[in-house]
Amino acid sequence: MFLIYLIAKGISSKIAGVIGAISVICYPALFYTAGTLYPQIIGASCLLLILSILLKAKDSIGPFILIGLLSGFLVLMIPEWLSVWPY
Repeated sequence: MFLIYLIAKGISSKIAGVIGAISVICYPALFYTAGTLYPQIIGASCLLLILSILLKAKDSIGPFILIGLLSGFLVLMIPEWLSVWPY
């Protein structure tokens, strides 16, 4: 929820971040899937973390190395993500 708040705040405004976080809280399927052993929760968190790092990335190489490591972790955890990244 915090990452969604940061991404929406970075793209639009603070109120958009609050609305995004509240929308996640009100999504009932999230509470079901958070209690199971599906890797999609961790995968979605990695994807949101990658997006938030991209929003704050400067001209240094450090954030992009971290994004590469997180992308590799995401592909190892959920192999279907390998077909998403070339697009």
